[in-house]
Parts: sequence; structure tokens; C-alpha cells
Amino acid sequence: MAVKDLDVNARDIFGYTAVMHAIVQRHDDVVRLLLDCATVDVNAKEDLTDWTVLMGAIECQNVEAARMILELRSEVEVNALSTHGDSAYSIAIGTKNVDLIQLLKPYSS
Repeated sequence: MAVKDLDVNARDIFGYTAVMHAIVQRHDDVVRLLLDCATVDVNAKEDLTDWTVLMGAIECQNVEAARMILELRSEVEVNALSTHGDSAYSIAIGTKNVDLIQLLKPYSS
């Protein structure tokens, strides 16, 4: 199978994509590699709570991944809401991680 044939948006049984797994496991080099793929869906939502890739980075307090998502992908829906009505910014506030809060504050609405 050639690299061009890989589906970077394939999901596991919980709806997690490869970039979601890379974020959780803090493989930031893999996160960057996946974000560089034109076809990666940065607005994909996992199945349980409809968290986006950015929300997952925030919840895991992976500041570097969150920064990469915001800097590398202009189409990211920063103000998307989970099934519980949470946004990336509200999740950041819940973590009390100052770096994440400052990173997302300009995008809050």
C-alpha cells in the first residue's frame, strides 16, 4: 500500500482518528506529520462526546498539539461545541492550564 492510499481520517471503534491518538499519547511529531496532510479532518469529532481534535488536545493539556492545530490549520472550528455544550475554551478554563487559556482566549466568543 502506498502512503497516498492511507486514510488519515480512519476511525477506531470509539470514533478516534490517528491524530486524536497521537495527541493523547503526546506524539507531537506524529501530530505535526498528520496535520501536514491536506486531507486530515481537524474538525472530526469522536463518538462519545463529539469532542474535536482541538478539544482533545486541550483536555490532555497538550499545549504543543493545540498550538500546532491552531497555527497549521486555518479551517479548525475553534468554537465548536461538544454534546455537553463545551467549547475548547471552556475546556481550557476547566483545566486551569494558564498556557492553554491564553492560547485560546483570542478565539473565544
